[in-house]
Amino acid sequence: MEISDRKTSHIEICLKNKVEHGSTWLEYVHLIHNPLPDVDFGSIDISTSFLGYEISAPIIIEGMTGGHPSVERLNKNIAEAAERSRVPVEVGSIRAALRDKSLLNTYRIVRDIAPSVPVISNIGVDTINHADGPERAKAAVELLDADALAVHLNPLQEAIQPEGEPHFRLAADSIRRVVEYVEVPVIVKEVGFGIPGEVAKIVESLGVSMIDIAGRGGTNWAVVEGIRADKHGKELQAEAAKTFSSWGIPTAASVLEVVNAVNIPVIGSGGIRNGLDVAKVIALGSSYAGLALPILKAAVKGYKEIIKLLDRLKYELKLAMFLTGSADLRRLRNAKFVITGELLQWIKQRKIRI
Repeated sequence: MEISDRKTSHIEICLKNKVEHGSTWLEYVHLIHNPLPDVDFGSIDISTSFLGYEISAPIIIEGMTGGHPSVERLNKNIAEAAERSRVPVEVGSIRAALRDKSLLNTYRIVRDIAPSVPVISNIGVDTINHADGPERAKAAVELLDADALAVHLNPLQEAIQPEGEPHFRLAADSIRRVVEYVEVPVIVKEVGFGIPGEVAKIVESLGVSMIDIAGRGGTNWAVVEGIRADKHGKELQAEAAKTFSSWGIPTAASVLEVVNAVNIPVIGSGGIRNGLDVAKVIALGSSYAGLALPILKAAVKGYKEIIKLLDRLKYELKLAMFLTGSADLRRLRNAKFVITGELLQWIKQRKIRI
């Protein structure tokens, strides 16, 4: 199957099937209610900076779309909403456009419509894990005139994907070469299975500017590829997808793992579905929160639906800050919380300091 057709298949499956699996464990994070907050709701400030831009909220639209003419409309809607709402936007994997320049506009439209917000290009580590990896990465940035490059790590997805290329040996060195070669910040991200502290330390040592943990609890790409494998008659991969549907590090656990391991900004993503989720990952130590699937579903209905979703996230984030007495994001990062359940057990066994 052509890469562009695979991208369309991914989007159709995400829109028509139940692809979210497992818990983020954010339900085990309890922000302490303050009934006497020394702040007015209207004065709460959720603005921040990202890649040198001033943005309206610590919310990033993460990448899922691009690479096929049929999804150009979705990216147009996403870009329009990002520009109007003043939030960063990331495209889906740009690999298809590297192979077929006729698909470039399905990505480029994001930069054209959103010139005043950060735009992040996106490429898989398997794509750069070649001798010409740095050149591919540079092209991924230049084709989009991007402000940053996200390199995604997706070993489980690649291993189950019918056309997958799970070639990860020496991948860390490939990331280092890309960091040294491209002229924009590099973000390393997972795709929904989380990053542990040990790996985060390795990633930081490569010179990357940011880590997006993309924990378990949101879109499950093992499930997505399992559905595709089943349709292609790949019984082995389809059954393996079911076996590994619960694999990964839940978002809350991965955030704590990574923020305690590195000194670079962390993006908390994976199953972020409301403003309280945003508040929780920031209270745990993230600098930003990211989400993709809810944006994709809203994009089908138009850019106004995305803006409506973003406005709700912002309002709920402000509400969580008001109820914890946090006038700004710096204070939210110092907000008190209690951790219970499986997340508490994880913290104890992994000896994570909070």
